Amino acid sequence: MTDAFSDALFPILVLVTWVTVGLAAALYLGRHGRRSGVWYVIGVVLGPILLPIAIDLAPRRGLMLTRSTPPGRDEGSSLTVLAAVDGSQESDDALDDAARVLAPDGAQFILLTVLNPDLSENDPEVRREAQQLLTSRAARLPADCRPAILEVVAGEPSRVILDRAAADSVDLVVMGRRGRGLSELLLGSVADQVVRRSPRPVLLGTAQTRAGR
Repeated sequence: MTDAFSDALFPILVLVTWVTVGLAAALYLGRHGRRSGVWYVIGVVLGPILLPIAIDLAPRRGLMLTRSTPPGRDEGSSLTVLAAVDGSQESDDALDDAARVLAPDGAQFILLTVLNPDLSENDPEVRREAQQLLTSRAARLPADCRPAILEVVAGEPSRVILDRAAADSVDLVVMGRRGRGLSELLLGSVADQVVRRSPRPVLLGTAQTRAGR
C-alpha cells in the first residue's frame, strides 16, 4: 500500500515542481521588466525549460525608445528633477507637488515613463501612447516651469529609473509610492527598490496627497 501511495505521489510532486519552477522563472522575468501575464502561462507549460530563457532575457538594460529635448534648453538650470510617470494618481500627485514647489526656482524636469519590453519592442502604438502620456503630463507643469525633457524607455522600472537618474545627473527623483495594476502586488514596489538603491533623494507621492489639499 505504501508503494502504491508513493507511486501515485511521485507524478504529483513532479508536476508541482515543474509548475513552481516555471512560475518562479516567470516572476523573475516580471521583476526585470517583462510583466506580461503570458509569461506565467508559458511558465506553467515549460516549467524548468523557461529558466535559461528567463536568464537570457532578464539582464537587458533599459532601451531608450524616444527622447524629446526642448530647443534652447538651459544646461545651467539650478535643479534637475527626474519624474517617473505611469499615469497613476500617485505619480501625478508627486509630479504636481514637485512642480509646485520647484518650478519657481527654475528646475528642469525630465519626465520618464518605463514600458514593458514585451509590449513596446514591436508595437508602435504602445510607444505612441507613452509619448502622449508624457506630453499630457508636461502640459500640467506650471507656466513658469522650463520645457520638460520627455523620455520613453523599455526595461525593468526600478533599474531604468536609477540608470536614467545617473545618466542625466539629476538632483531629485520624483515618483508615486505605488504604480498601476496588480503587478505591484505580485512583484513588489518599484518605489521601495528605488528608495533603497538610489544615491539621490527620492520624493514619493501618495493618492492621499490631493485629497488632503
